[in-house]
Amino acid sequence: MNKNKFLKTVCKQIRFGWDRDIVSRELEFHIEDSILDLMDEGYSKEEAENIAIERMGDPIEIGKQLNEEHKPLLGWAWFISKVIVILL
Repeated sequence: MNKNKFLKTVCKQIRFGWDRDIVSRELEFHIEDSILDLMDEGYSKEEAENIAIERMGDPIEIGKQLNEEHKPLLGWAWFISKVIVILL
């Protein structure tokens, strides 16, 4: 599985759509950091990406766990409170 497919699979599990970009960027940062470390150990970029993604774990399970932390109700409450503060 390549990095983009991994990130899309994880983010499909997150119901609150506005959090998907944030989660995707954070996971991509971790994957890229791991790739660089593996390349320093002598792996090619392709090998390093495959290993880094494999080490992340099951993308569906990761997405389900992240979905528990990024609940739509809390997300909407945060968004609405932010808008109210801006308007005031």
